[in-house]
Amino acid sequence: MIILRLGPIGGKLGEKWELDGVTLKIENAIQALELAITTNKKLWYEAFTITDDVPNVDLTKAKEILGYNPI
Repeated sequence: MIILRLGPIGGKLGEKWELDGVTLKIENAIQALELAITTNKKLWYEAFTITDDVPNVDLTKAKEILGYNPI
């Protein structure tokens, strides 16, 4: 089971919303969903924080395990 903790998502492509300095472009949300669905790794109850690459949020786990690369 993979759990994605998504930050505040913008409504349209290229649009982003902000909450306490944290943003998530819809393109990044789609990328994370796609990576979670298509991963071949054997994961058991893994939770990943998904936001844009902002200084106050640690995305290391999502980057290393899922290959998440926010644009």
